[in-house]
Amino acid sequence: MSAYDPFPCTSCGICCTKVEGLGLPQTDGVCDHFDRQTKLCSIYEDRPLICRVDDCISLTCEDHLDGQRLTAFVCNQWIKEAGMDDSYLVKIGDKDG
Repeated sequence: MSAYDPFPCTSCGICCTKVEGLGLPQTDGVCDHFDRQTKLCSIYEDRPLICRVDDCISLTCEDHLDGQRLTAFVCNQWIKEAGMDDSYLVKIGDKDG
């Protein structure tokens, strides 16, 4: 059991459409493992480290909650730029990221 809550991903799939330059198989910048209909990863259990949000935050940020807030901020910017429904916005605690 971790000492923190896992990143509250809303499964919008926006990060899977921005994989250019990350070494993942892709078509038009969209990960080939991303199911566009379900917005889910077809290799979720075996996905690479770059796709494991909490693991990446733990490796790169001293404070996990700050890392989650930063990640949520970026997610929410992408969601807004894509014109997606606000229900996909990531919330950390009582606040939007």
